[in-house]
This record gives sequence, structure tokens and C-alpha cells, in this order.
Amino acid sequence: MSRRVKWFIAQRLGKFAALPTSSPQVKTEKIKARMRVKVMHPFYLIKRVFKYRKVSYRGLAKNTNRLYVLVGLTNLLRMKSCLSL
Repeated sequence: MSRRVKWFIAQRLGKFAALPTSSPQVKTEKIKARMRVKVMHPFYLIKRVFKYRKVSYRGLAKNTNRLYVLVGLTNLLRMKSCLSL
């Protein structure tokens, strides 16, 4: 069972800096960076604003419930900042 997997991993900074600005790889790297920021920003809010660094309850159900609440609050916080523009 052979699968061909294409990984979309960003290049290292040294290789990216060596690329000419007119290269099509520069455009793809910028798209990857944009997607990474969109995915990582909610996790930043959960960890920094709501101080969710480690689990504090015993039992998976309590921790899962807390995480769902924090994700919901993060969505509200993000929508508040979008609406106040």
C-alpha cells in the first residue's frame, strides 16, 4: 500500500531568503505563512488571554468541556474585534 503524500511544510528561512523575489516559490511560501497564522492565532488567544497552559482537572470530560468553552470564548473575542473595526 504505497501512498504519495505531498507535505506542505514551509521552507527554512535561509533557503527562503536565497530565493529571488520573482520566483513562484515565494508566492507559495507566503500562502503557507498566511494559513499558519490563521490557524495558530486562536491557540495563541487560548494560551495567553485565557491562560490555558496545562490541564487542571482530573478526567477527560472536564478538560474537554473547559477547552470547548475556551474555544467558544475565543471565537466571541475574535468576532468582537472584527465588529469594532
